Amino acid sequence: MEKIPLETGSGNGAAAGTGAPDMLRPYALGPRTRACLERISHERKWHDGDVLLHAGDVPRWVIGLQEGRLRVSRVRPNGVEDLRKGARPGGTLGLVSVVAQRPFPFSVTATGPCTTRLYDAQQLLALMHSDGEVALDLARILALRAAELEEATMDDRDESLLERVQAALLRLHALGAGRPVLGGFALRVSQYDLACMVGSSRQYVNLQLRHLQELGMVRLGYRSIVLLQPPVDNPQSTQGFPLK
Repeated sequence: MEKIPLETGSGNGAAAGTGAPDMLRPYALGPRTRACLERISHERKWHDGDVLLHAGDVPRWVIGLQEGRLRVSRVRPNGVEDLRKGARPGGTLGLVSVVAQRPFPFSVTATGPCTTRLYDAQQLLALMHSDGEVALDLARILALRAAELEEATMDDRDESLLERVQAALLRLHALGAGRPVLGGFALRVSQYDLACMVGSSRQYVNLQLRHLQELGMVRLGYRSIVLLQPPVDNPQSTQGFPLK
């Protein structure tokens, strides 16, 4: 599946130094849609430090970066700056916020001289309302972006769940919920009970346990999970739990 960054700001044109915004590329939109978008857009140049968009504003335009680089950031309530991946040539910012009419969560600032193509938000929405082909093309971009976010969220969720499962297993061992066996410690816990402990489903927890089993960390049995210890001849091995 083609990666079409719409809110993250990275773009395939970065290597070349210049590039048409993603939403104008042939694989993203049809030629008729691209022509319609050209008619509601204009080019604008920016100087270093110019603010294109303030965090919390509903964008007045979709920003397509043609040349230069944009800084994407926000300041959290605790005063810490949250710096996101900057936009490079070919990147597009603000499309999701414009279509949803929701505030854009980041400030966008020019880092050095920049050239952008700006697509007027109100004209874009009117075009989508009146032209089904344009609306479907842009819906495809939004759907691809949603799919990318879902994949990223699932990757983060899997990593977090794996950590929670390991922590729960070690907590059960610390509580003595089981008995020592050859090579490790057998926990008296079902996968359903473990899933309840980590706030997930048994199916997802089973996937994490199977992954741990492949890594040599656990051995799965009927209503039991054996925490394996590192080999005696190699206590520094990454296999197994360093049980005390």
